[in-house]
Amino acid sequence: QLKSGEIHALVGENGAGKSTLIKILSGAYQKDSGEILINDEAVDFSGPIDAKNKGIQCIYQELSLVPHLSVANNIFLGQEISKSGFVKQRDINAKAQKMMDDLNIKVDVRKEVRDTGIGEKFFTEICRCMVGNASIVIMDEPTSAMTPSEYQHFLITIKLLREKNISVIYISHRLQEIFQICDSVS
Repeated sequence: QLKSGEIHALVGENGAGKSTLIKILSGAYQKDSGEILINDEAVDFSGPIDAKNKGIQCIYQELSLVPHLSVANNIFLGQEISKSGFVKQRDINAKAQKMMDDLNIKVDVRKEVRDTGIGEKFFTEICRCMVGNASIVIMDEPTSAMTPSEYQHFLITIKLLREKNISVIYISHRLQEIFQICDSVS
């Protein structure tokens, strides 16, 4: 069970099924039994886009960003702001910069993703989830490559997600981190 705004840790040994569950919830795999309920309504996902349309987004350990695109364009990838068929790059840049500023991340969103650090890449993924109106974000080992400074920003960001009633399924092998961040554990 996952409550609105809850940060729920998912722990277990390698091979316990954590990755399989993530792939089912994100629409990459079809479930062969059981039931998934969102707001007391049974759902089945035909694919990742269907899961995303139902508010579930996943940030994998191997980030899914396009290296040669800017931070801003990665945030709005597939959800570009446009008018009369033309992308409004200035609006995309401004909104992306405001999102990063609100997270207190110092990054020029016009910079290509390949020229950013791992923490900036992760926060780009977080912003992408917020643009996508995620109500549930699955994070797979999000802090594994973060610096101590990036980790402190991450703690602030996770609190912001909670305040926005975005629920997080948090996968980590770092027990100390789980006790610091999470509300419940499965």
